[in-house]
Amino acid sequence: MPGSLYWPTFVVAVAAAIIASQAMISGAFAIISQSQKLGCFPRVRVVHTSSKYEGQVYIPEINYELMITCVIVTAVFKTTEKIGNAYGKDGIYCINNHTSSPTDKAFKQQYQDIYNQDTDSE
Repeated sequence: MPGSLYWPTFVVAVAAAIIASQAMISGAFAIISQSQKLGCFPRVRVVHTSSKYEGQVYIPEINYELMITCVIVTAVFKTTEKIGNAYGKDGIYCINNHTSSPTDKAFKQQYQDIYNQDTDSE
């Protein structure tokens, strides 16, 4: 990469990381809050950060767990290259799993339909 593009690229990458981490934290808080309201998650302390907006919550225990998880992932993988490789492998696994599951189900259903037709005619 040319030297003149290094810093602009660096700034954009840092901004993207900050936005992505904030989205993950907000999503985790929202999911836990809703799960708790449905009775699907153990009781944790939920702090409402705004009296004006209902959905803005902070859950200290979840924030702490996310921090511990980030430290563990960083310690285990050690480099961003290894984290990127793991992310890529996980993506491939998810794509294969989401593609093969419905396909397997469709083939099994088709086989059952054919099998049932053959046994019904006897």
